[in-house]
Amino acid sequence: MSSITPQNHGIRVDTVAPAAPAVVGLVAADANTLAADLAGSAGGDKINVAELSTGKALVKVSLGSGVLANDQLEVQFSWTAGGAQTYTSQTTLLASDVANGFAVLSLPVQALSGLQGVTDLSAQARVVDVAGNASGWSAPTGSWDLDTLAPVAPGIPAVATDNRMSASER
Repeated sequence: MSSITPQNHGIRVDTVAPAAPAVVGLVAADANTLAADLAGSAGGDKINVAELSTGKALVKVSLGSGVLANDQLEVQFSWTAGGAQTYTSQTTLLASDVANGFAVLSLPVQALSGLQGVTDLSAQARVVDVAGNASGWSAPTGSWDLDTLAPVAPGIPAVATDNRMSASER
């Protein structure tokens, strides 16, 4: 009769979630300049159609402790134009993101294109580690405006009924 000897394989069960991230705000492509400070930007709390459609509307998220490469960063965007709506973007964190202490994501063009009159776009973020442990959601940002409407064309007053301009009509 043979005997079985138990073995200890040192399996570790990860039940600790990473710390919650914080959404810093809208930034320029260099990830350090706030959008409000960028020449030609609509401002730190405004996103114009050119910034959105060209991928230049970027959100910077500061990462908390316990975050590792290959963890998932989820950013949930919310707005109420047309009824309460949300869209969640997800990206895998790279070693460089973790080393920098932040990640930068583009706003979700597919979800926001064509929206008009959005004055309460906000974002919140969380990290889900490779074991499936999720941090809490960060506090939502303040409201951003999505300015995708061209201004109304100015009206041209009619010239007198004869379509000729007199000295008094100039």
